Amino acid sequence: MIYITLKRLSIYCFVLPLLCNTLACSGAVNPSVDTSSDAVTAGGSADSADLPSHVSMRTKTESFNKNYWVAVRNGDIWVKPNPDLSFVNGQWQKLKLPKYLNGKATEISLDDKHMIALDGDNRVYEMTGALGDVSKFKWKTTWGAPLGKGEGINIPNDALAWSLSYASPSEDIYYTDAAGRKQIVGGAGCTSVFVLDADQQHIPVLDPWLPADFSFQLPGPKRGRFKSVYMSASGSTIFVINRYGDMFTRLFDFDMSGGDVIFFRYSYEDQRSKPTPDKLPIDPRLSTYPPIQLPMVSWKMQPKIHGQITGMITIIKRGEGLDHQILRVEGIDDAGNTGFYQKDISIDGSDAWQFIETGDPLRGQLLENDPKDRSDDDLGPSDDHEYAYASDEGWVADLLDFNVYASPATLRVQPKGGGAPFDLKLHTVDGLRQKKRAAGLDDDPRRMSGTIEAPQEWLGPEGPPANALAFFNSKLGGKQFMNVTVDVTRSTLQFSGIQVGLSPWRFNHISTLGDLGSEL
Repeated sequence: MIYITLKRLSIYCFVLPLLCNTLACSGAVNPSVDTSSDAVTAGGSADSADLPSHVSMRTKTESFNKNYWVAVRNGDIWVKPNPDLSFVNGQWQKLKLPKYLNGKATEISLDDKHMIALDGDNRVYEMTGALGDVSKFKWKTTWGAPLGKGEGINIPNDALAWSLSYASPSEDIYYTDAAGRKQIVGGAGCTSVFVLDADQQHIPVLDPWLPADFSFQLPGPKRGRFKSVYMSASGSTIFVINRYGDMFTRLFDFDMSGGDVIFFRYSYEDQRSKPTPDKLPIDPRLSTYPPIQLPMVSWKMQPKIHGQITGMITIIKRGEGLDHQILRVEGIDDAGNTGFYQKDISIDGSDAWQFIETGDPLRGQLLENDPKDRSDDDLGPSDDHEYAYASDEGWVADLLDFNVYASPATLRVQPKGGGAPFDLKLHTVDGLRQKKRAAGLDDDPRRMSGTIEAPQEWLGPEGPPANALAFFNSKLGGKQFMNVTVDVTRSTLQFSGIQVGLSPWRFNHISTLGDLGSEL
């Protein structure tokens, strides 16, 4: 409770300082939350012929958490105790929905205590309390900045898939960062809706506290060029599959990615050697616990399934920590039985997949499940951009593959007076903002947090190579990491910052690699 109070107060002060006292200290009920009993109590009985006897896969019309199965039928949302995980039996009951959603629900997604429902316009409606009694379910219509009370958002009509994800401070407690250390799930939890775009490549990330737009995105595998046919998410972990049966998973949330500098500490410095306290901190900003290690761990390729499968996939979080989710892939076994293949996300090897027979009709389309790795086949165009800068001092720098969503980029420096060029890395993270903007790059400058990284070996006894020594000392201050502010449009990119020896560097756009075609 202390952390949640601090977080809310800090957000109010950051976003709306003039309203800080009135909003943070008032006890007013949010008018966008429907708390009336007739909006949240259950009633009615189901026609068993139209509702599933079992819910084992998360689809656009059926989902589950550890306590409930849910299903959408003819505009209504039905709920039933989940006997597999709650060990409680019960009948399907129809939720009595708020008037703005009553009889209009078309799709749902459920994870932990949160549920999202869409109407015929793909408008997002959020429900909380989904681990408690049905009478405590509460709906709201708002989404996005400021303070989660924004005007709301609609999922694009042509989206291939969308999935709600919630990492819980009470259920999941922690996740493991790139240094192998446990990091807390923030006191308010990590709520995201991931959307698989119609182009199969882009995955916008919708966060209820960020602007209600599609400007924040998760890069897909292969620097965003992998084409997914379906996606599922749970506990801040995303699961994608392509038409050849190649599968990838990744842990991701805005709070974990380096963007939420108001409430969390991050570092590119190696945290593996830092001492770890016995207990996780209540508030990471007030703790000596090591910062969250950046960059985040990227996509992990999962072992192929030896059998017939469809593109219908599901991920299920379980237990404390976000390290052992269950992956499910709909398919057919050698005997022709329908069901799904299942394994722990952390276990490698194709023999880890176990088939569970259900007898249910297949929901997805059968894939060309090649036993070989075909993840590099049929890649989409690249979103990488090249920018160049010529300094007044005579050295030249090229950003060879800057990508708004897929970091890092290669920063190649040609020393003054010639000599062999050397490569650095530019890490970038999309930062906090409260105003809407378009996805990708345009003429509106996008401000990002950047970190220039020099090779680790330059810190060794031999130091940097002779051709890089002057640059390393004068521009990077003799340090491996240097923080910069990055302002980028489709025509220019500028570094600025207060680090030693760094005056603004203004790069000009040279090319977009995607313009050269998807054969790259």
